[in-house]
Formats: sequence, structure tokens, C-alpha cells
Amino acid sequence: MNERLIHAVSAALGSSMRTYARAHGGDINDAYDVTLADGRLVFVKSNDDADPRMFACEARGLQWLREADAI
Repeated sequence: MNERLIHAVSAALGSSMRTYARAHGGDINDAYDVTLADGRLVFVKSNDDADPRMFACEARGLQWLREADAI
């Protein structure tokens, strides 16, 4: 994980990272399992070449699934 991504994740979530490890399985994005300094566990996806709208659209789709109690 590069320094730019570490800073962006820390700033967005309001906590520095304690640890991170590459998560396997995806072939389009880089993926990481992250433990934040405040104890939260998060999953981070990154892709420097992605359309800027891609992750926002994915987040909306995941929110719709949550609202529908589909998972």
C-alpha cells in the first residue's frame, strides 16, 4: 500500500492504520484488510486507473443491498 493511499484512508476514517495486509481474490483492484489504530477492521479497495465514479457507484449498490436486507 503506498503512502498516498495510507494517508487518504486515515484521513477519511479519522484514524491512523495499525496494520494492513493484501487481501486476495480480486483481479481488477488492489484490496487490503486494514486494522485501524482505534481498533476498527476495514476492507480497502484501490485502483489508480479506475473511473472516478466506480467506487461511489459500488458503495451505493452496497447501501441498497443493506437497505433491502438482502445479505
